[in-house]
Amino acid sequence: MSKRFLPVVLTMLLPASVLSQEDFTIVSSILQGPATHVLVHRDICYVAMCSKLLILDTSNPSDLKPIARLFDLSPGAITDIFAADNYVYVVKRGKGLVVVDISDRSNPKEVGSIAFEGRINSIYVADGLAYVTGTSGKTPNKEGWLKVIDLSDPGHPRELSTYNFEG
Repeated sequence: MSKRFLPVVLTMLLPASVLSQEDFTIVSSILQGPATHVLVHRDICYVAMCSKLLILDTSNPSDLKPIARLFDLSPGAITDIFAADNYVYVVKRGKGLVVVDISDRSNPKEVGSIAFEGRINSIYVADGLAYVTGTSGKTPNKEGWLKVIDLSDPGHPRELSTYNFEG
């Protein structure tokens, strides 16, 4: 009985001892509500809070400054964010891709969108193209997909191709 008890005690104590050795310090905090995703790009922090987007100046990490809040983004919870050039690309559960113009950081504007079926998981942008992953269908027959979106006209993103795979 004591041989089975010792691993349980060690398992319970080990995480506590590892955590107690860490020295965590919160430098600054400014969020209001649940934050689900974060992206930092060029001293600017983009924080997804359900269907809202908060934009912060992080040039001084000890003193975060809010730049703007977007509360009126298309409905749906944000599942990923990507920033490139003067745009932030936001993918939303059950809605698709939303393009936000951030050339004026204090006055960001939703300029375009494209809808997708299913659950959108992630986005990556390179060379004017967005690569968006997601799933469609219901368990156990979920199918995954990768969509390539042309962003050459940010106000009118358009789907170039889709690759479907079983998942």
